[in-house]
Amino acid sequence: MSLEQIHHARLQFGDADGVPVLLAWPVGAGRPGQRGGAPPWGAVVLQHGFQQEKESRLEEMLPIAEAGLLAVSPDAPAHGDRWDMERLAAANRDFPSVLTSIIIEAGQDIVRVMAWLEREFGLGRERIGLLGSSMGGSAVLVATPMAHPAATVATKPPVDLRYGWGDRAEPGGGLEPTPPSGQASPLSPEVAALAEQFDPPVRVAAFPPTALLLIAGEQDPLIPIASVQGFHQALGPHYAAMPERLRLEQYQGGHSTPPHLKEASRAWLLKYLRNGYYGRLGRRESGAPYCEHAAVPEMGQLVEHSFQVAGLVRFSVAEADGMVSRRMRMQT
Repeated sequence: MSLEQIHHARLQFGDADGVPVLLAWPVGAGRPGQRGGAPPWGAVVLQHGFQQEKESRLEEMLPIAEAGLLAVSPDAPAHGDRWDMERLAAANRDFPSVLTSIIIEAGQDIVRVMAWLEREFGLGRERIGLLGSSMGGSAVLVATPMAHPAATVATKPPVDLRYGWGDRAEPGGGLEPTPPSGQASPLSPEVAALAEQFDPPVRVAAFPPTALLLIAGEQDPLIPIASVQGFHQALGPHYAAMPERLRLEQYQGGHSTPPHLKEASRAWLLKYLRNGYYGRLGRRESGAPYCEHAAVPEMGQLVEHSFQVAGLVRFSVAEADGMVSRRMRMQT
């Protein structure tokens, strides 16, 4: 993002049923029934990665708010305002169990945040998208078959949580239902039981009709590309009637998402949020038609690089990044 690019949005810290969140409001938007502003036409929940926090999603949140959507970034368990040094330190002893437990809890929190959005803003799942990267990418995959948002984007997601997210996958092949002979699960018994219930590959049949975009790096040292490929293949038969709603984008590189795929992520979310939950099918499971919006904003050019906090305080993205960096140094 260049220094010439500037954003307009209102930032606000909030609480979504006990989950600390950062909200980026479209300019002029407000809560339903509030004077002086119409409610946003949709929302995107952005989940951060391991050892990050809700403020780390600012750069992604602002262009989403510019498009007229409410951007919501929650703190994952043990992160940000929920900082738990003891729990994170335990990752030095048992990283798979700690990370997997946080992923599953973060996925459950996303479902709570979606329920809060419906109660507070009247935004049903047909007007909500999910976007997550790395640990956050796995969390949105945990949430999707439970909450069925309109669209989900999972970038560099650890999948196959039960057995170390990827050692068993082969390019072009699916995921085996059990580990190789003699290979024990790397998880503690308690976390292994949770993973058996919430691991995304276990629930592939429950993903449709959510529009799902997977993004993975071919040289990612943390998330084997084969694991994401295998997950994508396992999903394929369940999207046979709607193949346009499932896509895997691969890129040459490691654990850093290229800018053009960040743009593609926003375009994917906007496309399916505009069309509603079932897109061209146009109806809820109940048969009730979805609300049509006469004028849904396009993703415009980024024209400003500063923003307002709660409409009162103005500061630059660089200053905000400094605030986040100082806070993270204090926590570490």
